[in-house]
Amino acid sequence: MKTLVTGGSGFLGQHLLPRLEHAEVWAPSSEELNLANALAVAQAAAHFKPDQVFHLGAMTSPRAASMDPERAERVNVGGTRSLCQALLAHSPSTRLIHVSTCHVYGRPLRTPVTEAHPLNAEGVYGLSKVAAEAEVQAAVEQGLDAVIVRPFNLFGPGQSTEYALADWCAQGLAGRQHILCGDIDLERDYLDVRDAARGLVLIGQRGLKGGAYNLCQGKAKPLRYLMALVAPGCAPHVEPGRLRSDRIPRLQGSRRKAGALGWEPALSLEQTAVDLRLYLSSRTSI
Repeated sequence: MKTLVTGGSGFLGQHLLPRLEHAEVWAPSSEELNLANALAVAQAAAHFKPDQVFHLGAMTSPRAASMDPERAERVNVGGTRSLCQALLAHSPSTRLIHVSTCHVYGRPLRTPVTEAHPLNAEGVYGLSKVAAEAEVQAAVEQGLDAVIVRPFNLFGPGQSTEYALADWCAQGLAGRQHILCGDIDLERDYLDVRDAARGLVLIGQRGLKGGAYNLCQGKAKPLRYLMALVAPGCAPHVEPGRLRSDRIPRLQGSRRKAGALGWEPALSLEQTAVDLRLYLSSRTSI
């Protein structure tokens, strides 16, 4: 099966690619395929004619998106639009697996959050991903075979220290006894990135055209608990500059739809924390 992966070098992409070992995979670099360039995307689709596309290419940092909203619009929305238009024009039978985010739900009206929850995104990043989903749904109405996947918070080996759990882990490994952090009484639904990669493949195979699927543990844990896993023996030190004004007290997803396809998490948060520590230890020892 010919497979195109955008964003294959990213955190989730690097765990997805090994699961496509029986496919003919093309995972172009950002230099080879500029997602905001409609011509480049169209040429890629025309020449490669993939059977399936995993669209992970995006600005994935809410902080970076808020600092550069024009780029977030260009990459997250414009890139998705270009890809959908190219597939419709050159490879209409291709299955598109579009990776979105739980940020599209915004402040939850109820938990656990199901895929039927209104898309009430807040902030540049969440709004850009809602707009990207709208591009996919519009393409579905024109005949494209696409599914949308909404991962909740991910962590595990390979994660950048730009993200909270990896940052706390790195601080602990560096010898800090007090971990600089924001509000650790918030509750979040974290999932191992490797379970998410496995879920992407399964949803690509079995998901219904036009459907949306959450990928999550289905359990919300306090960030305080997660800090104890990734930085054992350390104490939190809240920095006012790390507190977000739009913080959501509790975010918990429902994995029932993905579960109906046969997916469920296989790795515990405890195991993921161990593997993250091993990964970051190996990086700092080089």
